[in-house]
This record gives sequence, structure tokens and C-alpha cells, in this order.
Amino acid sequence: MKLSKNLSRTIATISLTQFMVLGALWADGDRANRPLDTIAAGEIKIDVSIEIPLADEGGFFNPISVSPDIYYGINNNFSVGLLHSSASQGLLGFSNLFAGNSLALGDGDAYNNLGLEAQYTFLRQDSFSIAGQGGFYVDTINPDFNTSFKAGFIARANIGALEATVNPYIRLPLDDSGTRDNNFFVPVWLYYNLQPRLDLTIITGLNDEALMLGGGVSYDLEGPIDFAAHIGWPKLAGTNGAADNLAARFYASINL
Repeated sequence: MKLSKNLSRTIATISLTQFMVLGALWADGDRANRPLDTIAAGEIKIDVSIEIPLADEGGFFNPISVSPDIYYGINNNFSVGLLHSSASQGLLGFSNLFAGNSLALGDGDAYNNLGLEAQYTFLRQDSFSIAGQGGFYVDTINPDFNTSFKAGFIARANIGALEATVNPYIRLPLDDSGTRDNNFFVPVWLYYNLQPRLDLTIITGLNDEALMLGGGVSYDLEGPIDFAAHIGWPKLAGTNGAADNLAARFYASINL
């Protein structure tokens, strides 16, 4: 994969800033909030995202995707998942790899973008955790059958009411269609805890050579269920960026 000088500088700047933030948060470990989300041994986690494009031209509420993600804990550090949503990739709404995910209603393909992914947590502390990720994806089924391999890591650090998550990874095409390049992503999620169960969220980072920007709220019900709502631009600026590609997502999660 060849990256332009400007893109390389952007990636370097984003990565340096992320690790400065993570390092600063890690330094004050006695004010921990929560470790990296993991699935306990034998536990099942089900996430369901409803993803809605809000573009004015040709994409307003079309397609609407209902995207389930199912995870299973092999042990307390190792989990596997069957994934469909852009949320499972740390992204916001639709992008070039995630248009019309899973069960799409409207002009999108009826079933696209499914993956088998594994995550292993190799460092876990109260204020800092890091895990490796890898998996196999079927990016599109119709009209072309395209596959890819994902490799990356996810790290989370927190201090008091503040939390930062960074998830750099690459998607490498496995087919010889010649229509796609390698895709590099660096999603960054920032949280601020307003109340014990209510968080404000900022979503940003690099979405395949474009800037992603959005935000939202999440609420943790008493028990195993969480809800969240996000709105923003999957690709606001940069390569293929456009200010009119606004998208929204409604999300629910349950642990069994």
C-alpha cells in the first residue's frame, strides 16, 4: 500500500497524539474508571446497530441497516465474534466498506459485510488495557464476492470521568479483483462520564484516508443492557470526504 506524504504525516500525527493521550491517562492509574471491554469465559454478548444515512441526495434513510454482532468468551482474555456493523470496526455510519451492512432495507444489498474476528487481551490494568485483533471478512457478496483480512489492536486508558480508546487496524484484500486497495483505519473514541450511567462520546480518527467526526450519548441500564445513539460524518474531509454524508446510529447491547 502506497501512502501519500500528506496522508503519512496525518497518520503519524494522529498516532502520536493518541499515544500521548493514552500515556497521560495511564500515568494516573489510581483514578481508574473501567478496563478494556472483554467477554468473560462462557459469556455471550449481542450488539444490535440500526444504521441510517442522512444524506440529502439519494441517501436519506436509504438504505437502513440492521446489523447484529455476536461475541463469545473462550476465556477471560480471548473472545471470538460474528460481526456485521460499522460499530464493531470502531467506525461511524456508512463508509466505502460498510454501505448497506448486514440486513439492509432499501437500495442496499440484502446481506453484506460479515466477519469472523478474534480478540486477545494481553495487558490488563485498572487504568490501561490493550488487546490484539484479527479476522476474516466477506466485504461484499453481491454483485461481487470480495474478502479481506483484518489485523490491528485496540487500547483503552482512563482517568476519572475521562476515557480514550484507539483502534488502529488494516484491512488487506484477499481476492484478485483489483478494485480495492489496502484500507487503513485509526478510529478514536473519547468518553466523558456525566453521571454513573450516562456518557458523552466523541468519535473521530482516520477512516480510510478521510477524517471521521461524530458524537453521541450512551446509557447503561441497571443490568446487562446498554443503549447508545450517535450522529456524525463517516468521511468529513480528506480522500472521498464530503460534508453531506451525515449518518446516524442507534445501538443496543446485552450480555447473556
